[in-house]
Amino acid sequence: MLDQPARRDAPSRPRSPRPSWDAEEVIARPAAVTSGAGALDLVLAAALAWIGAAAVWLEAPAAARVVLGLPLVLFLPGYALVSLLFPSRSGLDAVERLVLAGGLSLASVPPIALAIEFSPWTLAPTPIVVALLGVVTVAGAGAGIRRSRLPREERFAAVLDLPRVSPPGRWTTSTRRLAAMALLIVGLLATSAAPVLIGRLRP
Repeated sequence: MLDQPARRDAPSRPRSPRPSWDAEEVIARPAAVTSGAGALDLVLAAALAWIGAAAVWLEAPAAARVVLGLPLVLFLPGYALVSLLFPSRSGLDAVERLVLAGGLSLASVPPIALAIEFSPWTLAPTPIVVALLGVVTVAGAGAGIRRSRLPREERFAAVLDLPRVSPPGRWTTSTRRLAAMALLIVGLLATSAAPVLIGRLRP
């Protein structure tokens, strides 16, 4: 029997190196980036502030000015200041941020009115709106810078599923202190600025 020639194996193709990541990691990566950005609330606050200011400048109907302008007076400046003071998620919880934001917003109006009173400008809605818009813009930008310097997992990021606001009887001691402090500051500033505001805005 004739010997068959030895069969040569075809050269094996070099295997491409297996990637160091798997599908689950790639799928989860965009979600991690989105949740770790932590600046969407600041951008939204600035946008709402500019919309409210534009409604006043363009002399929109009274109902539109009230709806769009109230957040600029009652919430947005305080929220920007709270975000600047507490950039990490471990500083305050959502309820404490909301309470302190409302208090700081109301407390910021009388000093702004007093500053305008002693400035070359007259005390009118437009200068007050410009000052509040400046507070939201500058404090929001500073808050974004402070958050960017923190590790991504430590940055505060607003989420849609905010916890239910508990009644005041169930607030923690720190929340009660913040609420009492905010009310005290608002009362003192409103009492000191009320005569000037009434005298200047009276026709």
